[in-house]
Amino acid sequence: GTSGLVCVAKHALAAQLLGQALEHGRFQKEYLAVCQGIPEQLEGRIDAPIGRVPGSLMARQVDPAGQPASTRYRVLRTGQGRALVELELDTVRTHQIRVHLASIGHPLLGDVVYGSKKPVPGLAGQCLHARRLRFTHPSTGQLVELECPLPGWFQDVLDRLSRLN
Repeated sequence: GTSGLVCVAKHALAAQLLGQALEHGRFQKEYLAVCQGIPEQLEGRIDAPIGRVPGSLMARQVDPAGQPASTRYRVLRTGQGRALVELELDTVRTHQIRVHLASIGHPLLGDVVYGSKKPVPGLAGQCLHARRLRFTHPSTGQLVELECPLPGWFQDVLDRLSRLN
């Protein structure tokens, strides 16, 4: 349900080098999201370890015994009791943004796993978009910066937020 950029390695060595870059903070991922409610602090960092939900193959939760996880966020715009948030990952954990925002009481709009169990009409998924990637190319050593525009359905959500702001 997340839109935007995905990085895929073409061979094992590239995968290993990109994995190391992820582990050491040299692979930057920037996201846009719309969350339910407006965070009390308009900018901050969520430092909360993430682990598996017992009995679930996929679901995660904030868990003191989990792996360290850190997400930086900044509210860009608000409207209709929702917030457009820019997020950057300091770590990369499964469902990190979704778990972290839900843990502070602001799940993603359209997230039926960590937020409301009812689908939101007009959404093609949760309002989470991988907008920008920055990393060093594993073969050439060149800096790679990629950006992806929002899908139409996501832009429609933002347009509605703006009209009511």
